[in-house]
Amino acid sequence: EELLTSKKNGQSIADAVVQAAQVGGDGSRREHYVFFEANADPAELSGRADKALKDAKVQARPSQVFSELSGFSVQLDSREAVQLRAVPSIESVELDRPLPLSPPVEVKPVSSSGSTTAPVTASSESSALNQEVRLEKVFVSDAIASSNADLGTNGGISALALPVYGNGKASTGEVLPYGVKAVWGGTDISSQGNIGRGTYAFVIDSGVLDNTGDLLVNKAWSKSWVSGESAFTDGNGHGTHVAGTIAALANGRGVVGVAPGAEVVSLKVFNSSGGGATYSTIIDAVNYATGVINRNGLDKSKCVINMSLGGGFSSGLDRAVKAAADQGIKFSIAAGNSGDDADWYSPASAGDHANIYSVSAVDNRYQMASWSNWDDPSGSDDVDFAAPGVGVLSYYRGGSLAYLSGTSMAAPHVAGLLLMGDVKSGEAVKANWAGYSDPFALGIARPVKDANNDGLVDGLTSYHIFNNGESIALTNRRGSTYSDASSKY
Repeated sequence: EELLTSKKNGQSIADAVVQAAQVGGDGSRREHYVFFEANADPAELSGRADKALKDAKVQARPSQVFSELSGFSVQLDSREAVQLRAVPSIESVELDRPLPLSPPVEVKPVSSSGSTTAPVTASSESSALNQEVRLEKVFVSDAIASSNADLGTNGGISALALPVYGNGKASTGEVLPYGVKAVWGGTDISSQGNIGRGTYAFVIDSGVLDNTGDLLVNKAWSKSWVSGESAFTDGNGHGTHVAGTIAALANGRGVVGVAPGAEVVSLKVFNSSGGGATYSTIIDAVNYATGVINRNGLDKSKCVINMSLGGGFSSGLDRAVKAAADQGIKFSIAAGNSGDDADWYSPASAGDHANIYSVSAVDNRYQMASWSNWDDPSGSDDVDFAAPGVGVLSYYRGGSLAYLSGTSMAAPHVAGLLLMGDVKSGEAVKANWAGYSDPFALGIARPVKDANNDGLVDGLTSYHIFNNGESIALTNRRGSTYSDASSKY
């Protein structure tokens, strides 16, 4: 029994369920995830799920209720799935699918100067693999300790108004990755200190290490769905790399992120091998993040959910992401690394919806990577921006630094920009082999506000004092120095 849905050919969910029933039909029950046509009050959702199952003459109870997203999961056989889909209030019924182990990681050599080779084209993957959610493949360069590696500027992009950057040194002493500088239009964001404080990045990934000394990880809200592995273990390295690009502190250590000092909430759905999840696991993580944001009354303009993952098209997964986005929560999502139209992949295919941003990958010369997914802009365009995704330096396994490539590395650049204000369209990047191009993502920072004129930036939980747009430290008469990174209210 395999429920495959196609956004492109217009096949309805009901037709797909019937097809699945004809293929399967052995009477065994398997997990399905279900969504209602209309949004439901979280307090009423459990009752609505029970009623829908009763109307479908299905004697089963929900396994999970996605209270923030108007959905639930339940054990069904193929006949019951058809019956439930026929209930008027139900929008979709899909068979839950497992997450396989990550495809083999491909290695790119790094020269002693730190320059990277040309992007490696992703190998073709079977249609079966493309129908499963997975941690996106990344291309890995050797881990490095150098803080001044330069990706090089050969070639030029004379047709574009976007300048080429290499990795450099931040004003605070650590590495300023080329991508962080590029999305901030050439500005060294570290000069403004940890201006991401007071914002929240929910990273649905392989976990985030809490021992780098360069990330503010929220221990109370983080959660793991992987048995035997906490949210702060990351044997894969993928989630920690993503978190570093979003939020690494401006503190003279390692690298600086796009939104330095943002609080990272680790939502671990993948194990150390990059597997261990299903579609319903991902949906439950979205539901959990939405609940944390709502229950704690967080300012949604200062929250983002990063999803550097993907698989075959799923109307249910897209529906879950859209349900959260309709509540004002913003998403940054990897477009995918299959060198294909993003219409075929979820959750990237939800990028045509408000508050959902799917992101393609470019190198430091703004050339779209050959393996990056794209979208035909005729009709709805699911890919919103291009961002740096080739040779991106951040934290990796064991807290070391490494260059990774993939749309998984591009999405966190946009996530950081969303935390700091908004994203605007820069020049179109150099088109891929299919002739498609996306606008380069550029940040729009929130203005610094001090409504009560006390010299402190409003809304932060620590002192953050500016002079002419730059963060400054204060020294008292006894010689003790205080700054935004060390002084609490």
